[in-house]
Amino acid sequence: MRKTCNWKGKYIESYEINGIKYPIIPLLEFLGWFIAEGCTSNRQISIFQSPTYNQKNFIDIQLCLGKLGLNVKPQKRLDEIRFYGKKWVEWLNENCGRGSRNKKVPEFIKELTPSLINVFLNTLFRGDGWKNKFGNFTGYKSVSKKLRDDVCELLLKTGSCGTVCDDTVSIQTEQLYPTVNTKPKRVYYKGYVYDVTVPNHLIFVRRNGRIIITGNSYPAQRRQRDTPPSQRPSLSAAGHRHVIFYTYYNDEHMFETGCFMRSSPYLLGRGIQSTIAGWMTELKIKDKKIKKIKPELLVF
Repeated sequence: MRKTCNWKGKYIESYEINGIKYPIIPLLEFLGWFIAEGCTSNRQISIFQSPTYNQKNFIDIQLCLGKLGLNVKPQKRLDEIRFYGKKWVEWLNENCGRGSRNKKVPEFIKELTPSLINVFLNTLFRGDGWKNKFGNFTGYKSVSKKLRDDVCELLLKTGSCGTVCDDTVSIQTEQLYPTVNTKPKRVYYKGYVYDVTVPNHLIFVRRNGRIIITGNSYPAQRRQRDTPPSQRPSLSAAGHRHVIFYTYYNDEHMFETGCFMRSSPYLLGRGIQSTIAGWMTELKIKDKKIKKIKPELLVF
């Protein structure tokens, strides 16, 4: 399991809005500033930034709009940068959300390369994020749940990870594998356990605000699916799967376990952390059938 992934995405030079192709870099910067600090009203688009306390941001916003050919109008409020365009208002309301609680990331940004996504994120974080003493962004805040979820997805695609707590996203760029910091509790459960299957067998999971990338328990399921019922064993086990897995399904106890090595070319090539563990299983057999099974996971 990992907290991030290797995303490729699509690199583009420009993107078309309302029949006009705009250069992608200043467009992503503008969208970052608008989602963080902007709003719409009737025919006008406004971005707020103090020219006194955030002079660099104020200048960068004006330069960004100039590269897009958008004419900035002087305002009585010194902290407001404004331009007009009904079609722009309609596009921004539909793709970026109207009102702070409805803000979101345009879908096309999610399909871009990590380098282009980072252009957008860095600008977004300059508006509503904060840095540590080393100058790296470590957090972001938004009242929009949709926007927080979108930011977590984009962080994932750029090799980082986001953890959500209330209206804050904590940004992680290190320790991108989940760790167990407290002693696990054994919880007894009786009932069905469901497993989803996706085409690439990688599943995005978030629990208590924490994100991991996990996979399907697919090899065992596929083997059982392809085996005629009359030929299915009562117990099966497979090793070197880089996962830990046990389930009971269709009268078969299925085990999978990890490796007995710290690393391998397969693991290193894919950035996967090995699972070093094994199963110790106690069986009670009667009339050639398993009547009782007691599996115990041994982590090395």
